[in-house]
Amino acid sequence: MEILAPAGSFESLRAAVYCGADAVYMGLQNFNARRQADNFNASSLQEAILLCRKNGVKVYITLNTLVFESEFEELKNAVKEMAEVGVDGVIVQDMGVVKLIKEAAPDLAIHASTQMSVHNLEGALAAAEYGIKRVVLARELSLEEIYNISANCGIETEVFVHGALCFCVSGQCYLSAAIGARSGNRGLCAQPCRLPFYVNDSTRNGLSLKDMSHLAKLAQLQEAGVTSLKIEGRMKRPEYVAAAVRAVKGVLEGEADAQERVKTLGKVFSRSGFTDGYISGKTGREMFGSRTKDDAADPAFLKSIHPLYARQPKTVPITVKAELKEGAEFKVKVSDGVFESEVCGAVPEKAEGRGVSKEDVSVSLKKTGDTPFFVNELSVDCDDGLFITVGEMNGVRRAAQERLLEKRMHRERITFDGAVFESYGKSGKIRGDAYPGEMRKYGKFESAAQVTQRSAEMLDRIYLPAEELEKLPFEDKLKEKLGVILPRFAPDSEEYYKVLSKAGELGIKRAECRNIGAVFAAKKMGFEVCGGLGMNISNSAAVDFWSDEGISETEISFECAVKDMKKISGKIPLGFAGYGYLPLTISRNCPIKAEVGCRECGKKGILKDRMGAEFKVVCSDGYVEMLNSVPLYLADRKMPEFDFVSLYFTVETADECEEIIKKYLEAKESKEKMTRGLYFRDVK
Repeated sequence: MEILAPAGSFESLRAAVYCGADAVYMGLQNFNARRQADNFNASSLQEAILLCRKNGVKVYITLNTLVFESEFEELKNAVKEMAEVGVDGVIVQDMGVVKLIKEAAPDLAIHASTQMSVHNLEGALAAAEYGIKRVVLARELSLEEIYNISANCGIETEVFVHGALCFCVSGQCYLSAAIGARSGNRGLCAQPCRLPFYVNDSTRNGLSLKDMSHLAKLAQLQEAGVTSLKIEGRMKRPEYVAAAVRAVKGVLEGEADAQERVKTLGKVFSRSGFTDGYISGKTGREMFGSRTKDDAADPAFLKSIHPLYARQPKTVPITVKAELKEGAEFKVKVSDGVFESEVCGAVPEKAEGRGVSKEDVSVSLKKTGDTPFFVNELSVDCDDGLFITVGEMNGVRRAAQERLLEKRMHRERITFDGAVFESYGKSGKIRGDAYPGEMRKYGKFESAAQVTQRSAEMLDRIYLPAEELEKLPFEDKLKEKLGVILPRFAPDSEEYYKVLSKAGELGIKRAECRNIGAVFAAKKMGFEVCGGLGMNISNSAAVDFWSDEGISETEISFECAVKDMKKISGKIPLGFAGYGYLPLTISRNCPIKAEVGCRECGKKGILKDRMGAEFKVVCSDGYVEMLNSVPLYLADRKMPEFDFVSLYFTVETADECEEIIKKYLEAKESKEKMTRGLYFRDVK
């Protein structure tokens, strides 16, 4: 299995490479999910790649943020740069970026970032269908779920085995954006989940999870068919990278006890220890933890790590063959098993006294200088009675090794066609011709009890979970408005098919999908597919990607500001979220249950932040969503001319839902406490 290490700086890169990583992942200055790390520019990227190739280490570049319409020129330059240096893969979140890379640089391998929220087999099958080579699985999965995906998806899988654990499923967190306009989907997460959140006024960090460590599960992951073991930590110090790589490598090679290695890693960084809760399928209170003074790094241990990456290690075995023959040039051939080089020097002279022996030649050729090479096999064909200087032998040997290094470091440029980017980044036309007249109003409800006859008549479409749809007492003429909402999180993707089958039995053929796995399942079942909250569509290329994949209409990400929305266009109807206590996080580990249990909560849990704001926690089957403390409300604000607006109803009563819908029809101002969301803010 591949050991994949983080490289947030050049020093961390050196630590990863010199300590035995098989591959590293790093970011450029923009479009990567750790924009606060040092990262790499054009010149340092070239230097980094040469160091990696010299040591036989693969390089993956993170391009794993959402892209706004105004950024396509910068994106084009970034992809061009990656193609020119021939990186081994690019890690992507935005499906618009997937589309453009496939068209502009089809030989550039694409990996689906964990930010793409792939957490089930259908999501991985979708990624494979889209031409993605590898999928980085969500960190919330159990070993059995990882096994099922890896065994059946047909592409490579990558799993995080050590490092930070976000409270929210990656790619679905809007907490940092909502609170401070610093988006995790844009690489600038302010980590608000590490701040105090209180359950029943208890003093603790209610959203902060311990760091994960799955070193004891490496053998099972190998058995499951996982391709790559990923270490989190592009924001962490080089000593952490070195220690983590050595720990994973030691366990894989059977040199160390996993639990002892975990304890050792705690001397560098932890949050009240480590957890393997998700991979073991055991969520709960013990997974929560925060950084304390007891978790401070051990200075003596940090100092002991430095020598591990202070100098170039000898990790690449080579075969050396030399010929010292009368009347022929001194010849040295070196090979690493893939590449080889041959260099000739001077013709040896007749020796006046003792000639150069086979042992003399061997002593010279065993030297490898400041290279990653060590001589694994050496053969010398040497005639007696010949003389050649030590300097000449050393020079030929150095030249042969240098040429071998050059071959190892050389990669052909990947063909790049920047013209495909030219169709994007222009001023768009959001409103299409599919829905003439006024902008349509869609209601998306948690419960059938929230939907009155009057609400149904005022709305153009009504979406509900399948089990709630069958509770609606409406006449058949209203059924044409109905659609089913597929779960946002479903590690067992059979759940999609159960929901779709139930909806089909009710005569419903429209499904709102909130992740790529749901899209795959709904298409397979012949439903009309509509993109909703969670799809993270923020540019025209992403709209085109999904329209090509058969989505009939979609919402734009609510992290897009109006100034960015105005530039988006597409071949399908587009909409936006216009009302609701929008979900800021989604998690498989309920903070309320962890603190007080489900009985006391009654599915009406509240979390308070340090400012006293209250965030409702809503339970679904197998996951929880933390809703914003105030509802989004835009009925009285001038918005771009979209085809439809979605009103999300979660905790409202039926009367409250009806009143809000009425306000939207009349464009009335709200007197209640509310937010305008991110639409009129500068999201970073």
